[in-house]
Amino acid sequence: MGWLLLVVAGYLFWRDPRQIISGYFGALGILLIAAPVITPWLQNRWLIRIILLLGIIALIRTNAQYFKHERWSHRVKFLLTEIVILTAFLILTWGPFFDSGLWNVLNKLGVILVSYSALGIAAYWLSTGLMLLFPPHGPFDVVVILGAALKPNGQPTITLEKRLQKGIVVAQQNNQAYLIVSGGRDPGQKGTEAEAMQAYLLAHQIPQGQIILENQARSTFQNLQFSEKIIQQRQFQRPVVVTSNFHVLRATMMARKQKLSWRGCGADTPLNRLMTAMIRDDAGIVLLKWPAYVIGAVVWGVLVWLLMQ
Repeated sequence: MGWLLLVVAGYLFWRDPRQIISGYFGALGILLIAAPVITPWLQNRWLIRIILLLGIIALIRTNAQYFKHERWSHRVKFLLTEIVILTAFLILTWGPFFDSGLWNVLNKLGVILVSYSALGIAAYWLSTGLMLLFPPHGPFDVVVILGAALKPNGQPTITLEKRLQKGIVVAQQNNQAYLIVSGGRDPGQKGTEAEAMQAYLLAHQIPQGQIILENQARSTFQNLQFSEKIIQQRQFQRPVVVTSNFHVLRATMMARKQKLSWRGCGADTPLNRLMTAMIRDDAGIVLLKWPAYVIGAVVWGVLVWLLMQ
């Protein structure tokens, strides 16, 4: 069964890699194949407690950073909900109260929620990894580089620099394709992300005539939407998106939602920022596809509940 699920995952990825469903089938397949090895480990309560504690710490650290910028956004609320669920399940792993009927029910609900969250994270990692392992092939006539937050002095952050460097490489590999730099102005900034990106490209010997500015977008969805207008106006035929490796799945899923055929290339992300960024983007994908996630949670919950009877 596990190998069959892997075959299904491979087919879905081959058909269209810009969806996370292939990652779910792949993660389930790997889980079934590895079940005899990992089952004894999952019965070790101390190991479970350590994993839960590390997850809670990572989520708190990530959510604290985004709360500073987004306050009570949907993403912050979602991550806070995850923290509460993991903390509650961590508490349930202690004490002798597992013998009582109520705590048994709560424990099973905790297993369902935590395992479903873990499955979602595994699916995100697997789908993203496959997209990076099998990048799109040209030729491309325009490269859309998605913006990111700037430093207080208006200069690109290391994350944005990596995207720009990747964009330069992709353009050079495709007969000096045009570069659309997309990003508006965040509150408190003097200039736009697009202007800072343009200045970086000019400083790295990219001709002015090869750069096209899109300086209105304030989100990934708008990056794609506004860049598509430019692509239509300039009659480009084969665009490709360049963004960070952790972001390539969500960005191309948004492109798919807008009925765009664009594929994505992922730029490297510094390791000290990668985990936080991946948690953020995984939460973003859940919010993007929340009806499917709710249905999946119900189906998963029924299956796991029956298996625990």
